[in-house]
Amino acid sequence: MIDVRIGRRIKQCREKLGLTQEEFAEKTGFTTNYISTLERGKSFPRCENLIILLNALEVSPEAIFCDVV
Repeated sequence: MIDVRIGRRIKQCREKLGLTQEEFAEKTGFTTNYISTLERGKSFPRCENLIILLNALEVSPEAIFCDVV
């Protein structure tokens, strides 16, 4: 349940930046498949990957976790 909400928030932030999954994957160094898996809530990023994602999204952790913490 939590992963779905976090994934949805990651997707919203990515879309606010006007990035496709492919562009976001390129910006982060992850694969498009990994980004898709995160956004669908099928996976949760490890700590170091989460930091990369937050920096690429240009948001604070609160922007992603505001509805789950």
